[in-house]
Amino acid sequence: MKYISTFWRTVKRFKYLIIIVLGFLYVGLLDGNSWYVRYQNMQRQQAIMDEIDRYNDMHANNMKILDAIDTDPKAMRSIARRKYFMKEADEDIFVLSDDK
Repeated sequence: MKYISTFWRTVKRFKYLIIIVLGFLYVGLLDGNSWYVRYQNMQRQQAIMDEIDRYNDMHANNMKILDAIDTDPKAMRSIARRKYFMKEADEDIFVLSDDK
């Protein structure tokens, strides 16, 4: 019984400090908008921004290729040969594979 009364006296003495610490723990760790959740959201946002940059680079590259196809018939022939293995009537295509 002596320990319980000593404990309660200590709690009454530091009640504001205990409430502040519990409040910070709740806000920092348990709340839906805690510091940990905010950190995870910032990480996700950075990954999405990196993906957006990658897609913007791919878009710019594809637009250059599309512009080259529209303006130069040799570029269209080159892309058709490289990507789709198209050939002219008097040509043969050999595809070499480096599979082991």
